[in-house]
Amino acid sequence: MKKLTALFLALVICLGLFAACDGGQTGPVPYEAGDGLKPYDPPVKITCGNPMSGEVITYLGNHGMSAADNEWITAYRERLGIKLVVDSSYVDLGGYTDKLFAAVTADTVPDLVLTGSGEWSYSIIKTMYKQDQLADMTDALEKLPTDDLRAFYDVAGEEVFYPARFGGRIYAVPQLSEANPYNYYFIRKDWLDNLNLSVPETFDELISVCEAFANQDPDGNGEDDTYGLSFGGEFFDTASIFFAAYNAYPGKWVKSEDGKSLIYGSFTDEAKNAVKKLAEMYQSGALNPAFTETGFDGLYTEVNIGHAGVYMGQVYYPFLIEQLKRRNPDAEIVAVRAMTVDGSAPRLMTNILAANYFVVHKRCPFPEALVKMMNLYVDIMYNSTSEEDYYKYVADENGLNIWGASPIYTGNPSGNVAKAEAVVEALKVGSKDNLPVYQSVLYDQVTTYEQTGQWDLYGDWLLWKIGGTESDQKYYYDNDCLFTNGYVGAKTDSMALYGDELFATEYGGFSVIILGLETVDAFDTLKDAWMTSGGADIVAEVNEWYQSVIG
Repeated sequence: MKKLTALFLALVICLGLFAACDGGQTGPVPYEAGDGLKPYDPPVKITCGNPMSGEVITYLGNHGMSAADNEWITAYRERLGIKLVVDSSYVDLGGYTDKLFAAVTADTVPDLVLTGSGEWSYSIIKTMYKQDQLADMTDALEKLPTDDLRAFYDVAGEEVFYPARFGGRIYAVPQLSEANPYNYYFIRKDWLDNLNLSVPETFDELISVCEAFANQDPDGNGEDDTYGLSFGGEFFDTASIFFAAYNAYPGKWVKSEDGKSLIYGSFTDEAKNAVKKLAEMYQSGALNPAFTETGFDGLYTEVNIGHAGVYMGQVYYPFLIEQLKRRNPDAEIVAVRAMTVDGSAPRLMTNILAANYFVVHKRCPFPEALVKMMNLYVDIMYNSTSEEDYYKYVADENGLNIWGASPIYTGNPSGNVAKAEAVVEALKVGSKDNLPVYQSVLYDQVTTYEQTGQWDLYGDWLLWKIGGTESDQKYYYDNDCLFTNGYVGAKTDSMALYGDELFATEYGGFSVIILGLETVDAFDTLKDAWMTSGGADIVAEVNEWYQSVIG
């Protein structure tokens, strides 16, 4: 009997050793502040998804790699002792969210997964929390972020953790992104020159330019085929820069003056004033007459065939006009910052600076591994000056973002501004010698356009040149112009019941006033109808959520 017992114990020990060799630790591993890049020894094994674009999948296959075995997977294993076992069901982005929802329902998700983006992400986090599937990330996020990752979180603000906060604890880690409000008016500079007009510096001057573009034949073709202001796509997003001129934020949630509650931004006096101005512009011809029918594709077409004189957009919207430059080499665009009616610095609302979230299932003994991986990702992406590392981890020679082969990733919330400032300084001295590879690429785009006029680089030039939109964004940061939407949770019960119908009513009500089918007095009636048709319930639920996250 003693021999059998000894054999049994020896077998248990051997199996434990084999387990440690193959993925190692089987229970929680203590950690302390400062252990953010400390490797596991022995290694740990974690199952995960690795969703990526078809382009990255093809790239990996062409180079003898895969989602389960690539440079990033190797880096996490060799530098951190984290052996990632990729579940092939969570690689193709097609149908990813549906697969994930089904797995959450069946409680079969891998240890580490990307929850998706926006509303989907919030819903998955909320569902997994309710089903007691999520590991608590609070301690790991307090102790393990490196100085670089912590600085990213400081810039992003505490709001990025709101969708992941329940009972004062945090259950998901954000994939950070840059602020992308609709913060510029893009204006046909050649049309200004044709009409002997200056670049507008005030809101009133902007309106006058829009009226001139609509009524004074700025392209000189003798036809009534131009107009001033245009927007396409989601109305409350695309037109947000215009509404912000009045301190109005329709479709969004704004903190009250005391910060203790959230106010729905569509039905404020400021929003009413903005709608009134749009109605006046429509009557004068300064507004695109088909604004209710122009989606994003329509805006792209109108800009590139030369009908739109002023369009509103995000910092990267110069790319919309490259085809215009191809068709008409004399066409020029100037980007003008957001303006306000009273001349004060604008206040622009952006979504929270988190594009997606990563979660760890509570079955995993090593939830802190996610934060360690984030630390290493940031170190490789943002600190390495090695050209070899750039082409191994970041992008290939054709500019394909192969960082997408990593199961986790995050951005620098203010990264493009810093990047642009470095490129601008290099342009000023006429040398890219001190730029890392990813910035020297931008330098080359600017200088190549300036030397050759290559039309498909015109958008890049507008972004990264001296005075380009990317470097000019620093104005918004320096002058405290950006703030986030107050509500960043999953759909409330009343949103699910009434949201789509209320949005249609809201947008339709704004449109009939702008089109002149109703007077601006209808705005107050619209507000009352919205509140009594479920809006009041949404306001109450949103504020109940807000109280839960601010404590």
